[in-house]
Amino acid sequence: MLYKIGLSGNREITVETEKSPEDLAVWANDVCEEPGFAICNTPEGKAVFIRTREIQTITEV
Repeated sequence: MLYKIGLSGNREITVETEKSPEDLAVWANDVCEEPGFAICNTPEGKAVFIRTREIQTITEV
């Protein structure tokens, strides 16, 4: 599944994951509770590090 993650500063990135929307919500809650970075994969297969405190929205594409 593809998701757009909205970040602070009106930036966004598209990521690919096998997680269901429900599982992705649990993941987002877990990673946002602790400061740091999360790793996501883009549709092109590249790993992206996201500063968890910058996550604003997650939308299924």
